[in-house]
Amino acid sequence: MLKMVTFFQGFPGQQSVPGTLNFAVSPQKPRSTSEAESETSMSEASSEDLMPSPEAPDGEEESAKKKEKKSKGLANMFSVFTKGKKKKKDQPRLSDLEVQPKPRPELDGPLPTVEELKEALEHGRLEVAWQVLALERQLEAAAAAGGMSNEELVWRQSKVEALYVLLCDQVLGVLRRPLEAAPERLSQALAVVSQEELEDRRASGGPLAAALEATRPRRWLQRWRGVVAEVAAERLDAQPATAPEGRSEAESRFLHMGRTMKEDLEVVVERLKPLFPDEFNVVRTYAESYHYHFASHLCALAQFELCERDTYLLLLWVQNLYPNDILNSPKLAQELQGVGLGSLLPPKQIRLLEAMFLSNEVTSVKQLMARALELESQRWTQDVAPQSLDGHCHSELAIDILQIISQGQTKAENITSDVGMQIKQLLLVELAALLRSAASSAPVRIQGTAASSRVDSTGSWHLLTSFVSKAPWQSSL
Repeated sequence: MLKMVTFFQGFPGQQSVPGTLNFAVSPQKPRSTSEAESETSMSEASSEDLMPSPEAPDGEEESAKKKEKKSKGLANMFSVFTKGKKKKKDQPRLSDLEVQPKPRPELDGPLPTVEELKEALEHGRLEVAWQVLALERQLEAAAAAGGMSNEELVWRQSKVEALYVLLCDQVLGVLRRPLEAAPERLSQALAVVSQEELEDRRASGGPLAAALEATRPRRWLQRWRGVVAEVAAERLDAQPATAPEGRSEAESRFLHMGRTMKEDLEVVVERLKPLFPDEFNVVRTYAESYHYHFASHLCALAQFELCERDTYLLLLWVQNLYPNDILNSPKLAQELQGVGLGSLLPPKQIRLLEAMFLSNEVTSVKQLMARALELESQRWTQDVAPQSLDGHCHSELAIDILQIISQGQTKAENITSDVGMQIKQLLLVELAALLRSAASSAPVRIQGTAASSRVDSTGSWHLLTSFVSKAPWQSSL
Protein backbone atom coordinates (compact mmCIF):
# COMPACT_ATOMS: atom_id res chain seq x y z
CA MET A 1 0.00 0.00 0.00
CA LEU A 2 1.39 3.32 -1.01
CA LYS A 3 1.71 5.85 1.77
CA MET A 4 1.89 9.61 1.51
CA VAL A 5 5.21 9.70 3.30
CA THR A 6 6.62 7.60 0.47
CA PHE A 7 5.49 10.08 -2.15
CA PHE A 8 6.76 13.18 -0.42
CA GLN A 9 10.04 11.99 1.03
CA GLY A 10 12.91 13.55 -0.84
CA PHE A 11 15.25 11.77 -3.17
CA PRO A 12 19.01 11.82 -2.71
CA GLY A 13 20.42 14.91 -4.35
CA GLN A 14 16.98 16.41 -4.86
CA GLN A 15 16.10 17.86 -1.48
CA SER A 16 14.62 21.31 -1.73
CA VAL A 17 15.34 24.05 0.75
CA PRO A 18 12.28 24.49 2.98
CA GLY A 19 10.68 27.87 2.64
CA THR A 20 12.40 28.82 -0.59
CA LEU A 21 10.87 29.44 -3.97
CA ASN A 22 13.48 29.18 -6.69
CA PHE A 23 11.51 31.06 -9.28
CA ALA A 24 12.94 30.51 -12.73
CA VAL A 25 13.95 33.45 -14.85
CA SER A 26 12.11 33.50 -18.12
CA PRO A 27 13.74 34.96 -21.22
CA GLN A 28 12.88 38.52 -22.03
CA LYS A 29 10.48 39.09 -24.85
CA PRO A 30 11.89 40.85 -27.92
CA ARG A 31 10.79 44.43 -28.16
CA SER A 32 8.61 45.41 -31.04
CA THR A 33 9.75 47.83 -33.74
CA SER A 34 7.39 50.53 -32.50
CA GLU A 35 8.76 50.25 -28.96
CA ALA A 36 12.32 50.44 -30.19
CA GLU A 37 11.58 53.50 -32.27
CA SER A 38 9.82 55.15 -29.35
CA GLU A 39 12.77 54.58 -27.05
CA THR A 40 15.22 55.77 -29.69
CA SER A 41 13.42 59.04 -30.10
CA MET A 42 12.51 59.37 -26.42
CA SER A 43 15.43 61.64 -25.68
CA GLU A 44 14.12 64.16 -28.18
CA ALA A 45 11.19 65.10 -25.96
CA SER A 46 11.03 66.47 -22.42
CA SER A 47 8.24 66.98 -19.92
CA GLU A 48 8.17 70.68 -20.71
CA ASP A 49 7.06 69.85 -24.25
CA LEU A 50 3.91 68.13 -23.01
CA MET A 51 2.36 71.47 -22.09
CA PRO A 52 2.27 74.68 -24.16
CA SER A 53 5.36 76.59 -23.11
CA PRO A 54 5.71 80.38 -22.79
CA GLU A 55 8.20 82.31 -24.83
CA ALA A 56 11.65 81.17 -23.99
CA PRO A 57 14.30 83.82 -23.15
CA ASP A 58 17.34 83.93 -25.31
CA GLY A 59 21.07 84.28 -24.76
CA GLU A 60 22.88 83.49 -21.55
CA GLU A 61 19.76 84.05 -19.46
CA GLU A 62 18.00 81.21 -21.33
CA SER A 63 20.92 78.84 -20.79
CA ALA A 64 21.19 79.64 -17.10
CA LYS A 65 17.48 79.12 -16.53
CA LYS A 66 17.52 75.80 -18.35
CA LYS A 67 20.40 74.51 -16.23
CA GLU A 68 18.69 75.69 -13.05
CA LYS A 69 15.43 74.10 -14.17
CA LYS A 70 17.08 70.76 -14.96
CA SER A 71 18.94 70.68 -11.67
CA LYS A 72 15.81 71.52 -9.73
CA GLY A 73 13.85 68.87 -11.64
CA LEU A 74 16.37 66.14 -10.81
CA ALA A 75 16.44 67.19 -7.19
CA ASN A 76 12.67 66.99 -7.00
CA MET A 77 12.67 63.61 -8.76
CA PHE A 78 14.86 62.01 -6.14
CA SER A 79 13.24 63.75 -3.18
CA VAL A 80 9.61 62.82 -3.84
CA PHE A 81 9.79 59.55 -1.91
CA THR A 82 12.29 60.61 0.75
CA LYS A 83 10.46 63.50 2.31
CA GLY A 84 9.83 63.02 5.98
CA LYS A 85 11.87 59.79 6.08
CA LYS A 86 15.14 59.26 7.87
CA LYS A 87 17.69 56.74 6.78
CA LYS A 88 18.01 53.85 9.19
CA LYS A 89 20.99 51.64 9.69
CA ASP A 90 18.94 48.45 9.72
CA GLN A 91 17.04 47.53 6.58
CA PRO A 92 13.29 47.77 7.28
CA ARG A 93 11.08 44.76 6.99
CA LEU A 94 8.60 44.83 4.15
CA SER A 95 5.71 44.24 6.52
CA ASP A 96 6.57 47.54 8.24
CA LEU A 97 6.56 49.54 5.00
CA GLU A 98 3.63 51.48 3.58
CA VAL A 99 2.37 49.94 0.38
CA GLN A 100 -0.92 51.83 0.10
CA PRO A 101 -1.13 53.61 -3.26
CA LYS A 102 -1.40 57.36 -3.38
CA PRO A 103 -4.62 58.75 -4.84
CA ARG A 104 -2.59 61.07 -7.11
CA PRO A 105 1.08 61.94 -7.37
CA GLU A 106 1.92 65.09 -5.43
CA LEU A 107 4.99 66.60 -7.05
CA ASP A 108 6.69 69.87 -6.28
CA GLY A 109 8.35 71.79 -9.06
CA PRO A 110 8.89 70.84 -12.67
CA LEU A 111 9.07 67.20 -13.73
CA PRO A 112 12.22 65.47 -14.97
CA THR A 113 12.63 65.13 -18.68
CA VAL A 114 11.61 61.99 -20.54
CA GLU A 115 15.28 61.19 -21.10
CA GLU A 116 16.00 61.46 -17.36
CA LEU A 117 13.05 59.24 -16.50
CA LYS A 118 14.14 56.69 -19.09
CA GLU A 119 17.63 56.54 -17.59
CA ALA A 120 16.22 56.21 -14.07
CA LEU A 121 13.93 53.34 -15.09
CA GLU A 122 16.74 51.54 -16.89
CA HIS A 123 18.62 51.62 -13.58
CA GLY A 124 15.62 50.11 -11.79
CA ARG A 125 14.49 53.25 -9.93
CA LEU A 126 10.84 52.41 -9.39
CA GLU A 127 10.20 55.57 -7.37
CA VAL A 128 10.01 57.59 -10.60
CA ALA A 129 6.75 55.79 -11.46
CA TRP A 130 4.88 58.73 -9.98
CA GLN A 131 6.62 61.17 -12.33
CA VAL A 132 5.67 58.99 -15.29
CA LEU A 133 2.07 59.10 -14.11
CA ALA A 134 2.30 62.88 -13.78
CA LEU A 135 3.52 63.13 -17.37
CA GLU A 136 0.54 61.10 -18.51
CA ARG A 137 -1.84 63.43 -16.68
CA GLN A 138 -0.15 66.50 -18.08
CA LEU A 139 -0.58 65.12 -21.56
CA GLU A 140 -4.28 64.50 -20.93
CA ALA A 141 -4.64 68.05 -19.63
CA ALA A 142 -2.83 69.47 -22.68
CA ALA A 143 -5.10 67.49 -24.99
CA ALA A 144 -8.19 68.74 -23.18
CA ALA A 145 -7.00 72.37 -23.28
CA GLY A 146 -6.31 72.30 -27.01
CA GLY A 147 -3.69 74.35 -28.75
CA MET A 148 -1.65 71.30 -29.79
CA SER A 149 -1.89 69.43 -33.07
CA ASN A 150 -3.07 65.83 -33.17
CA GLU A 151 0.26 64.71 -34.60
CA GLU A 152 2.17 66.30 -31.75
CA LEU A 153 -0.18 64.78 -29.15
CA VAL A 154 0.27 61.30 -30.60
CA TRP A 155 4.04 61.76 -30.79
CA ARG A 156 4.27 62.84 -27.16
CA GLN A 157 1.97 60.05 -26.07
CA SER A 158 4.35 57.53 -27.65
CA LYS A 159 7.11 58.86 -25.38
CA VAL A 160 4.98 58.36 -22.28
CA GLU A 161 3.96 54.87 -23.38
CA ALA A 162 7.59 53.93 -23.95
CA LEU A 163 8.27 54.91 -20.34
CA TYR A 164 5.38 52.73 -19.22
CA VAL A 165 6.84 49.79 -21.14
CA LEU A 166 10.12 50.17 -19.22
CA LEU A 167 8.29 50.62 -15.93
CA CYS A 168 6.11 47.55 -16.48
CA ASP A 169 9.14 45.38 -17.27
CA GLN A 170 10.87 46.53 -14.08
CA VAL A 171 7.82 46.02 -11.86
CA LEU A 172 6.90 42.60 -13.19
CA GLY A 173 10.55 41.55 -13.05
CA VAL A 174 10.54 42.24 -9.32
CA LEU A 175 7.22 40.48 -8.76
CA ARG A 176 8.33 37.43 -10.75
CA ARG A 177 10.98 36.72 -8.09
CA PRO A 178 9.59 38.45 -5.00
CA LEU A 179 11.76 36.61 -2.50
CA GLU A 180 14.93 37.73 -4.26
CA ALA A 181 14.04 41.44 -4.16
CA ALA A 182 15.01 43.83 -1.37
CA PRO A 183 12.03 44.57 0.91
CA GLU A 184 11.80 48.24 -0.03
CA ARG A 185 12.04 47.47 -3.75
CA LEU A 186 9.26 44.87 -3.49
CA SER A 187 7.19 47.41 -1.59
CA GLN A 188 7.66 49.94 -4.39
CA ALA A 189 6.68 47.41 -7.07
CA LEU A 190 3.49 46.49 -5.20
CA ALA A 191 2.63 50.16 -4.70
CA VAL A 192 3.08 50.88 -8.41
CA VAL A 193 0.67 48.09 -9.38
CA SER A 194 -1.87 49.29 -6.84
CA GLN A 195 -1.57 52.87 -8.12
CA GLU A 196 -2.04 51.69 -11.70
CA GLU A 197 -5.22 49.87 -10.69
CA LEU A 198 -6.53 53.12 -9.17
CA GLU A 199 -5.66 55.00 -12.33
CA ASP A 200 -7.46 52.40 -14.45
CA ARG A 201 -10.61 52.96 -12.42
CA ARG A 202 -10.21 56.74 -12.59
CA ALA A 203 -9.65 56.76 -16.34
CA SER A 204 -12.63 54.50 -17.01
CA GLY A 205 -15.01 57.25 -15.95
CA GLY A 206 -13.70 60.07 -18.12
CA PRO A 207 -13.55 60.72 -21.87
CA LEU A 208 -10.22 60.76 -23.68
CA ALA A 209 -9.21 63.27 -26.31
CA ALA A 210 -9.90 62.02 -29.80
CA ALA A 211 -6.26 62.41 -30.82
CA LEU A 212 -4.99 60.24 -27.98
CA GLU A 213 -5.00 56.46 -28.21
CA ALA A 214 -6.86 54.68 -25.42
CA THR A 215 -4.15 53.18 -23.23
CA ARG A 216 -6.19 52.41 -20.13
CA PRO A 217 -7.12 50.19 -18.50
CA ARG A 218 -3.58 48.80 -18.47
CA ARG A 219 -4.59 45.96 -16.11
CA TRP A 220 -1.22 45.49 -14.44
CA LEU A 221 -2.76 43.35 -11.72
CA GLN A 222 -3.98 40.99 -14.44
CA ARG A 223 -0.51 41.01 -16.00
CA TRP A 224 0.96 40.05 -12.64
CA ARG A 225 -1.42 37.08 -12.48
CA GLY A 226 -0.12 36.05 -15.89
CA VAL A 227 3.43 36.19 -14.54
CA VAL A 228 2.41 33.95 -11.62
CA ALA A 229 0.93 31.45 -14.09
CA GLU A 230 4.23 31.42 -16.00
CA VAL A 231 6.16 30.82 -12.78
CA ALA A 232 3.83 27.95 -11.82
CA ALA A 233 4.35 26.31 -15.21
CA GLU A 234 8.14 26.70 -14.97
CA ARG A 235 8.22 25.23 -11.48
CA LEU A 236 5.97 22.25 -12.19
CA ASP A 237 7.51 21.44 -15.57
CA ALA A 238 11.08 21.46 -14.27
CA GLN A 239 12.75 18.08 -14.52
CA PRO A 240 13.78 16.46 -11.21
CA ALA A 241 17.52 16.48 -10.61
CA THR A 242 17.62 12.70 -10.23
CA ALA A 243 15.20 10.01 -11.37
CA PRO A 244 14.35 7.62 -8.51
CA GLU A 245 14.84 3.94 -9.17
CA GLY A 246 11.83 1.67 -9.23
CA ARG A 247 9.37 4.42 -10.20
CA SER A 248 7.66 4.87 -13.53
CA GLU A 249 7.92 8.15 -15.42
CA ALA A 250 4.34 9.05 -14.53
CA GLU A 251 4.92 8.28 -10.85
CA SER A 252 8.04 10.45 -10.77
CA ARG A 253 6.15 13.28 -12.47
CA PHE A 254 3.24 13.09 -10.00
CA LEU A 255 5.65 13.12 -7.10
CA HIS A 256 7.60 16.12 -8.39
CA MET A 257 4.53 18.19 -9.20
CA GLY A 258 2.72 17.39 -5.96
CA ARG A 259 5.71 18.07 -3.73
CA THR A 260 6.62 21.27 -5.62
CA MET A 261 3.09 22.64 -5.38
CA LYS A 262 2.82 21.88 -1.68
CA GLU A 263 6.18 23.40 -0.76
CA ASP A 264 5.70 26.49 -2.93
CA LEU A 265 2.23 27.26 -1.60
CA GLU A 266 3.48 26.91 1.96
CA VAL A 267 6.13 29.53 1.17
CA VAL A 268 3.48 31.82 -0.33
CA VAL A 269 1.36 31.52 2.81
CA GLU A 270 4.23 32.01 5.24
CA ARG A 271 6.35 34.63 3.48
CA LEU A 272 4.43 36.39 0.72
CA LYS A 273 0.95 36.75 2.18
CA PRO A 274 2.07 39.15 4.97
CA LEU A 275 3.74 41.39 2.37
CA PHE A 276 1.17 41.65 -0.40
CA PRO A 277 -1.87 43.96 -0.21
CA ASP A 278 -5.22 42.22 0.10
CA GLU A 279 -6.29 43.24 -3.41
CA PHE A 280 -3.62 40.92 -4.85
CA ASN A 281 -5.18 37.80 -3.26
CA VAL A 282 -1.70 36.33 -3.43
CA VAL A 283 -2.52 32.91 -1.95
CA ARG A 284 -5.53 32.41 -4.23
CA THR A 285 -3.60 33.59 -7.29
CA TYR A 286 -0.69 31.19 -6.75
CA ALA A 287 -2.96 28.30 -5.75
CA GLU A 288 -5.17 28.69 -8.83
CA SER A 289 -2.15 28.94 -11.14
CA TYR A 290 -0.50 25.81 -9.73
CA HIS A 291 -3.79 23.92 -9.70
CA TYR A 292 -4.60 24.87 -13.29
CA HIS A 293 -1.24 23.70 -14.61
CA PHE A 294 -1.30 20.50 -12.55
CA ALA A 295 -4.82 19.73 -13.83
CA SER A 296 -3.86 20.49 -17.44
CA HIS A 297 -0.96 18.05 -17.22
CA LEU A 298 -3.11 15.26 -15.77
CA CYS A 299 -5.92 15.83 -18.28
CA ALA A 300 -3.44 15.47 -21.13
CA LEU A 301 -1.98 12.33 -19.54
CA ALA A 302 -5.42 10.77 -19.08
CA GLN A 303 -6.01 10.89 -22.83
CA PHE A 304 -3.33 8.25 -23.41
CA GLU A 305 -3.65 4.51 -22.87
CA LEU A 306 -2.21 3.98 -19.41
CA CYS A 307 -0.81 0.82 -17.90
CA GLU A 308 -2.48 -0.63 -14.81
CA ARG A 309 -0.02 0.93 -12.38
CA ASP A 310 -0.25 4.41 -13.90
CA THR A 311 -4.05 4.26 -13.94
CA TYR A 312 -4.03 3.45 -10.25
CA LEU A 313 -1.49 6.20 -9.46
CA LEU A 314 -3.46 8.78 -11.42
CA LEU A 315 -6.63 7.97 -9.48
CA LEU A 316 -4.70 7.86 -6.21
CA TRP A 317 -3.38 11.40 -6.77
CA VAL A 318 -6.63 12.88 -8.04
CA GLN A 319 -8.93 11.30 -5.44
CA ASN A 320 -6.73 10.96 -2.37
CA LEU A 321 -3.25 12.47 -2.20
CA TYR A 322 -3.97 15.83 -3.86
CA PRO A 323 -7.12 16.78 -1.93
CA ASN A 324 -6.11 15.24 1.40
CA ASP A 325 -2.34 15.62 1.66
CA ILE A 326 -1.84 18.86 -0.28
CA LEU A 327 -4.96 21.00 -0.22
CA ASN A 328 -5.93 19.91 3.30
CA SER A 329 -2.43 19.77 4.73
CA PRO A 330 -2.05 21.53 8.12
CA LYS A 331 -0.36 24.65 6.68
CA LEU A 332 -2.67 25.08 3.69
CA ALA A 333 -6.13 23.86 4.71
CA GLN A 334 -7.33 27.09 6.29
CA GLU A 335 -5.80 29.32 3.61
CA LEU A 336 -7.35 27.34 0.73
CA GLN A 337 -10.70 26.79 2.38
CA GLY A 338 -12.49 29.48 0.39
CA VAL A 339 -10.52 29.14 -2.84
CA GLY A 340 -12.51 26.20 -4.21
CA LEU A 341 -9.90 24.64 -6.46
CA GLY A 342 -11.98 21.56 -7.17
CA SER A 343 -10.76 18.30 -8.68
CA LEU A 344 -7.78 17.84 -10.96
CA LEU A 345 -9.94 15.90 -13.44
CA PRO A 346 -13.58 16.31 -14.52
CA PRO A 347 -16.07 13.83 -13.00
CA LYS A 348 -16.67 12.02 -16.29
CA GLN A 349 -12.95 11.33 -16.74
CA ILE A 350 -12.67 10.11 -13.15
CA ARG A 351 -15.53 7.64 -13.63
CA LEU A 352 -13.88 6.24 -16.74
CA LEU A 353 -10.58 5.77 -14.92
CA GLU A 354 -12.32 4.14 -11.95
CA ALA A 355 -14.07 1.67 -14.25
CA MET A 356 -10.73 0.91 -15.89
CA PHE A 357 -9.07 0.39 -12.50
CA LEU A 358 -11.82 -1.94 -11.26
CA SER A 359 -11.61 -4.04 -14.42
CA ASN A 360 -7.82 -4.24 -14.22
CA GLU A 361 -7.82 -5.11 -10.53
CA VAL A 362 -10.49 -7.81 -10.79
CA THR A 363 -8.59 -9.40 -13.67
CA SER A 364 -5.37 -9.29 -11.67
CA VAL A 365 -6.99 -10.87 -8.59
CA LYS A 366 -8.49 -13.66 -10.72
CA GLN A 367 -5.11 -14.44 -12.23
CA LEU A 368 -3.36 -14.49 -8.86
CA MET A 369 -6.00 -16.77 -7.31
CA ALA A 370 -5.85 -19.13 -10.29
CA ARG A 371 -2.09 -19.26 -9.97
CA ALA A 372 -2.32 -20.02 -6.25
CA LEU A 373 -4.82 -22.83 -6.93
CA GLU A 374 -2.60 -24.27 -9.64
CA LEU A 375 0.44 -24.39 -7.33
CA GLU A 376 -1.62 -26.10 -4.63
CA SER A 377 -2.92 -28.67 -7.15
CA GLN A 378 0.62 -29.47 -8.23
CA ARG A 379 1.59 -30.22 -4.62
CA TRP A 380 -1.41 -32.57 -4.22
CA THR A 381 -0.53 -34.55 -7.36
CA GLN A 382 3.03 -35.26 -6.19
CA ASP A 383 1.89 -38.02 -3.77
CA VAL A 384 3.58 -36.16 -0.93
CA ALA A 385 1.87 -36.07 2.43
CA PRO A 386 0.48 -32.60 3.25
CA GLN A 387 1.66 -30.55 6.21
CA SER A 388 0.17 -31.48 9.52
CA LEU A 389 -0.90 -28.79 11.98
CA ASP A 390 -2.43 -29.76 15.32
CA GLY A 391 -3.17 -33.21 13.96
CA HIS A 392 -4.93 -31.90 10.86
CA CYS A 393 -3.85 -31.53 7.27
CA HIS A 394 -2.87 -27.93 6.60
CA SER A 395 -2.84 -25.91 3.38
CA GLU A 396 -1.67 -22.32 2.79
CA LEU A 397 -4.07 -21.90 -0.12
CA ALA A 398 -6.87 -20.28 1.86
CA ILE A 399 -4.46 -17.80 3.44
CA ASP A 400 -2.92 -16.95 0.05
CA ILE A 401 -6.31 -16.25 -1.50
CA LEU A 402 -7.39 -14.11 1.44
CA GLN A 403 -4.24 -12.02 1.12
CA ILE A 404 -4.73 -11.58 -2.63
CA ILE A 405 -8.28 -10.33 -2.18
CA SER A 406 -7.39 -8.17 0.80
CA GLN A 407 -4.62 -6.42 -1.15
CA GLY A 408 -6.99 -5.66 -4.01
CA GLN A 409 -9.56 -4.23 -1.64
CA THR A 410 -6.93 -2.11 0.14
CA LYS A 411 -5.75 -0.57 -3.14
CA ALA A 412 -9.32 0.40 -4.01
CA GLU A 413 -9.96 1.90 -0.58
CA ASN A 414 -6.78 3.98 -0.94
CA ILE A 415 -8.50 5.77 -3.81
CA THR A 416 -11.86 6.35 -2.12
CA SER A 417 -14.14 4.41 0.19
CA ASP A 418 -16.73 4.31 -2.60
CA VAL A 419 -14.31 2.55 -4.96
CA GLY A 420 -13.49 0.19 -2.09
CA MET A 421 -17.19 -0.72 -1.75
CA GLN A 422 -17.48 -1.34 -5.49
CA ILE A 423 -14.53 -3.71 -5.67
CA LYS A 424 -15.71 -5.53 -2.56
CA GLN A 425 -18.79 -6.87 -4.32
CA LEU A 426 -16.85 -7.74 -7.47
CA LEU A 427 -14.23 -9.74 -5.57
CA LEU A 428 -16.85 -11.68 -3.62
CA VAL A 429 -18.35 -12.79 -6.93
CA GLU A 430 -14.93 -13.92 -8.17
CA LEU A 431 -14.24 -15.80 -4.91
CA ALA A 432 -17.52 -17.68 -5.16
CA ALA A 433 -16.72 -18.61 -8.75
CA LEU A 434 -13.32 -19.90 -7.69
CA LEU A 435 -14.84 -22.10 -4.97
CA ARG A 436 -17.35 -23.59 -7.37
CA SER A 437 -14.62 -24.29 -9.92
CA ALA A 438 -12.45 -26.07 -7.36
CA ALA A 439 -15.34 -28.09 -5.94
CA SER A 440 -16.14 -29.56 -9.35
CA SER A 441 -12.58 -30.63 -10.11
CA ALA A 442 -11.46 -34.29 -10.20
CA PRO A 443 -10.45 -36.26 -7.04
CA VAL A 444 -6.78 -36.32 -6.07
CA ARG A 445 -4.67 -38.78 -4.04
CA ILE A 446 -2.80 -37.86 -0.89
CA GLN A 447 -0.09 -40.18 0.39
CA GLY A 448 -0.13 -40.48 4.18
CA THR A 449 2.68 -41.70 6.36
CA ALA A 450 0.79 -44.70 7.69
CA ALA A 451 -1.72 -45.45 4.97
CA SER A 452 -3.04 -44.00 1.79
CA SER A 453 -6.58 -42.81 1.28
CA ARG A 454 -8.62 -40.98 -1.35
CA VAL A 455 -10.02 -37.54 -0.53
CA ASP A 456 -12.04 -35.70 -3.13
CA SER A 457 -11.47 -31.99 -3.69
CA THR A 458 -15.04 -31.19 -2.73
CA GLY A 459 -14.27 -31.92 0.89
CA SER A 460 -11.10 -29.89 0.88
CA TRP A 461 -12.89 -26.87 -0.58
CA HIS A 462 -15.66 -27.20 1.98
CA LEU A 463 -12.94 -26.59 4.54
CA LEU A 464 -11.74 -23.53 2.62
CA THR A 465 -15.30 -22.21 2.33
CA SER A 466 -15.80 -22.64 6.04
CA PHE A 467 -12.48 -20.89 6.73
CA VAL A 468 -13.39 -17.96 4.46
CA SER A 469 -16.84 -17.55 6.01
CA LYS A 470 -15.36 -17.40 9.52
CA ALA A 471 -12.36 -15.20 8.69
CA PRO A 472 -12.25 -11.66 10.10
CA TRP A 473 -11.80 -10.43 6.52
CA GLN A 474 -15.29 -11.64 5.66
CA SER A 475 -16.88 -9.14 8.04
CA SER A 476 -15.06 -6.30 6.32
CA LEU A 477 -16.53 -7.37 3.01
